[in-house]
Parts: sequence; structure tokens; C-alpha cells
Amino acid sequence: VYAKAAEAGVEPRDFLQDKFPDAAGEGATLPLMVVWSGGLHAPGDEFGKEKFSAQEQLIAPARDKAVEEAKAMYLAIHQTTVDALRARGLEPTESKEGGIAQKGIGSIAEAIQEVIAPTEQHEYVAGRDFRLRLDAAANSFYDSERGLYNFDGKWLTTEQLVAAYVELDKQFPGLIESVEDPFAEK
Repeated sequence: VYAKAAEAGVEPRDFLQDKFPDAAGEGATLPLMVVWSGGLHAPGDEFGKEKFSAQEQLIAPARDKAVEEAKAMYLAIHQTTVDALRARGLEPTESKEGGIAQKGIGSIAEAIQEVIAPTEQHEYVAGRDFRLRLDAAANSFYDSERGLYNFDGKWLTTEQLVAAYVELDKQFPGLIESVEDPFAEK
């Protein structure tokens, strides 16, 4: 897609919209924005204590948002989350992907809660104004010798990892839109 778009002299999204006009509905070009970086992109060594296992959490704006409104919402959520962490005496950094990288956030659920809590002061509602997409990048926390996943500090089988993802969905109903690369590519 990138090569064909470059050849045509257009952006990849425009190239795809030209080729598949019915696939792009209202808000189809809204950007996904990295809000948290975990896994190998975060500081710390130990899953479950110093960092969470999933590589990234991305904000997916509601499709009825205009691009500028979606960007403003993302910036507000990102900055408010950083400010809340600093108010607790923490020192958040920014990963190369632009997400918050904070040593000491040891679980995906904790990171999600850190994003949800401050959004209320901006009157954004998680699940209505935005949803989250997780890029688990499970290869990065899979131990092929043991055949287990080190998911937020707990060693899990594939079946237990499925249950952990289901539990996250139950804990945050209507918020998690998708999980990319949920399992190791064996």
C-alpha cells in the first residue's frame, strides 16, 4: 500500500479510500494515538512490578469526532494523565512512540485506570468519546522454553491468557475495542 500510494503521489489512507470508497465511513481517517507504552518500550525490567506486559495502549476516538477534536481530546487525556502521575511524585517519560512510559505501573488494568480517572475533568467519557486498543505484542512476553506468557508478572498458559483478556474486558466494559498480537507467533 505504501509503495503504491507513493507511486500515485498520495497518502496511504487516500490511496485506500480511492480503492475502497465504501470501506471508509464517517471518521474513518481518525488517527489512533499511543497513550501508554509498556512491554519492551517501557523503563524497568520486571513485568508486574516495574512495567506492564502489553507494548502499547492506543486511544481510538469515537467515529463522530472531527480530526481536530480527536487530537484535542488525545492531548488533554495525555497531559492530564502525565499531570496526575507527577502530582503523585512520579516521573513519567515519553517513549519513542509518543506514549507515556512510567516505571512502576505494573499492570495493564492499572494503566487503563490511570487514563480513565483524569478524563472526567474534561468531561470525556471512556467508552463513549474514545475506546482503547491494546497492542499486546505477545512475542515480547512469551517464554518459548517454558511455553508460558509473563503477563503482568504472572506466568500464564495460552488459555489463562485468554481468560486474562476476557477479565480486562469485563473490568472495563465497552472500553477495550481490540487486542493486536494477543498471542505469540510460534
